[in-house]
Amino acid sequence: MPGQLGNSPAGVVSFNDLQGLFKEYNTQLNSRPIDAQNINEMLCWVRRNVRADETIFPVSFWSNTPKKRNRYEQRKHTPPELVNFSCPTDEYSPDGEVIPRGTQLTDLHGIFESKLPEITQLGLLEPEVRLAAMLGLGNDAAQGVQVYDGLPYFNTAKLINPNRPGLGTFSNYRAGLTLDRAGINAAFQALDEVKGPDGRIYRLPGRKVLVVSTESQLDRATSEINGTIIARAVGTAAAGISNTLVGRADVVKFPDLVDYDGGKGWYAFKIVSDTYKPFCFSEVAPPELYMNGMDPNEYGRVLRNAIEYGYSHFFGHGYLWPQLGLKAVEP
Repeated sequence: MPGQLGNSPAGVVSFNDLQGLFKEYNTQLNSRPIDAQNINEMLCWVRRNVRADETIFPVSFWSNTPKKRNRYEQRKHTPPELVNFSCPTDEYSPDGEVIPRGTQLTDLHGIFESKLPEITQLGLLEPEVRLAAMLGLGNDAAQGVQVYDGLPYFNTAKLINPNRPGLGTFSNYRAGLTLDRAGINAAFQALDEVKGPDGRIYRLPGRKVLVVSTESQLDRATSEINGTIIARAVGTAAAGISNTLVGRADVVKFPDLVDYDGGKGWYAFKIVSDTYKPFCFSEVAPPELYMNGMDPNEYGRVLRNAIEYGYSHFFGHGYLWPQLGLKAVEP
């Protein structure tokens, strides 16, 4: 998750140079390095400087399987098959704050200097909050629907190939699955045995990621994934044996998920490459601070004799490959 900002950059601008202060923080918003624990970057194909309200991705689906042929046989050819993924974008901005000019405090620079670190942090965290909603509502029949097959992203009957419904379905949603060794193995097996567009096992390389909602889930998941020795009953005694799950996945706690599924949701994902991921993140513009009313000729100052300030962020998320994700909810 993005960490707290370091020391205030206000020392590099002159006293009461508010334009310089805002410019300095906007520079940080544009160039701030990504934290290794940034879940948005981990799970999403990230696209910057997008110029569209919504992007539709037509993806080729090769579903013709090899057949034994007679050497004199004329091969049949079929039209290309495509499926669509979608990633819409929207602008997100809270209500700003206003300082009436008539009651303006003398130390405006100090007011903004104390406010801007928090505002900046909130702007950077907004994509994480929206991603948590995508996961938490990904099985919702109204809000989690995917263009791919018209079903919720997490569903018990996802179409293997929307162009060929006869190939069957797969499940990437498991209600009542406990986050323990057996549950983790079941989730990993589901990711490894999911079928591709030709109806065969979708053999994809990649690193697995477990995403959990609470400290209790984190404790159990890390014990299973990171512990080198685990306790197992042998007759009436207990013995330590080598942990075969160790190192097979990364474990991440996503605190925002506690608002969904009563904090009982947990997820398994497969990250194949920088672009082949479960979700998409499209950013039209990075988060940006604004200020209006410092100049006597500015709109807000002329009409309201006030200074207004806040931030906005223009981005969106989209569901991509359902074959790369599984949602479970504990009983």
